Amino acid sequence: MALLPGDNRILIQAKDKAGALSTEEINVNFLPADPVRFRILSQPETAMKWETLDIEFDIENVAATHLQLPHVAGGSVGMLWLDGISVTGLFSADNWQTIHERPAFFQQPYRQEVKSGMDWLYPEASSHWTLRFRPPHAGVWQYRIEATDKTGQYRSADRSIRVIEQDNPAIRGGLTVSRQDSRYFEYQDGSVFLDGGFAIGPDADRYATDLNLLFGQIGRDTPLLSRLWIAGQIQGSAWQPWTSRTLGYDGTVPHTGLTLDEAYGNGLAPHCGWTRPIR
Repeated sequence: MALLPGDNRILIQAKDKAGALSTEEINVNFLPADPVRFRILSQPETAMKWETLDIEFDIENVAATHLQLPHVAGGSVGMLWLDGISVTGLFSADNWQTIHERPAFFQQPYRQEVKSGMDWLYPEASSHWTLRFRPPHAGVWQYRIEATDKTGQYRSADRSIRVIEQDNPAIRGGLTVSRQDSRYFEYQDGSVFLDGGFAIGPDADRYATDLNLLFGQIGRDTPLLSRLWIAGQIQGSAWQPWTSRTLGYDGTVPHTGLTLDEAYGNGLAPHCGWTRPIR
């Protein structure tokens, strides 16, 4: 019997002459004897400044059971069952004097279809790890991968990627707090960030399919920033106790029904300077 790394649940069944079935279950935690090995599946030889580069790789002979969850040393209350692994990519363009850390994630490719009006996703091809990075400047970048599970910490050999200057004026880097006025944001090249855009919402039953369609309509190279918001999938009351009792709501946060006096009967609100009641 071939065991997988981490916890293995084994069911043993036996049937007697009378047809009575007996079942026994055991759990076996398997720690591979071979050393941990990093195997790079794909990486770009050349990348562009501020553009996303993906490095795909496998980690062989790890001891973790839950590859989608991080390693927590010693466990924590309510999470003692967790047997994960933490994988991090380290990038440097100045011989490791300055280090940019990025978490890797475990990726499973899926075949996507719509069946009975709902998204249908089926895993296909082999799962693998992905490390994603946007280099902030040109040069020769080194990277290494570190992994930590319950047996220890492991590090890959160093590899390199050549990054060239950006030649697309529409790509201006990631967002950062403005160096001139901290109330605003700016791109890495110093240009102002104007936050106008689209508010789109996919169908809850066709989430992945709808998003692909909507982004296709907007245009592949048009969006400069995407911000996900899951309010449509959360039901609750209004965050503010003074939300209007007469106006409608967006379908996810109905008002609490509190008046200003009911919310702040201790006299705090009148000191805010409001002269008219909130309706």
